[in-house]
Amino acid sequence: MIKPRWQLGLEAEAAELRALAQERRAFSTIDPVAEALDRCAERLETRTQRILEPTRELTPDEWGAEQEPPVSGKTARRWIHRGELEFVERTGGVKILAGTRRVPPLVEAEGMAEVDDTADELPLDGPLEERPRAIEQTPMAAAS
Repeated sequence: MIKPRWQLGLEAEAAELRALAQERRAFSTIDPVAEALDRCAERLETRTQRILEPTRELTPDEWGAEQEPPVSGKTARRWIHRGELEFVERTGGVKILAGTRRVPPLVEAEGMAEVDDTADELPLDGPLEERPRAIEQTPMAAAS
């Protein structure tokens, strides 16, 4: 994969900071400025990776292994097929972006909606009207 120019620039800056720190350490092993240069380079690299994380593409097997609890690639492919997991098509197969979360569908049975209880994670933040919920009323109880 070709790296964008901005990423190459940030990586070059981090490498330059580390080189300056090495030069300073040649004169003195205890140099607070060299330590500060290393910390700046490390923070720059960390922030670059944090920016790039959502764009990292994974195979269904890799994505499943990173989940908590881990799921198999077969399960991830089943969720893609059901429309519960977003993906992108590439020449080598389907890829899932690293930050992607499964969105379990609401199941409707005889006028009753319930949450898929096999969901790994349900969104519990945000406005109440957007949160998935189970209707506790059964069709029998509604009729009486």
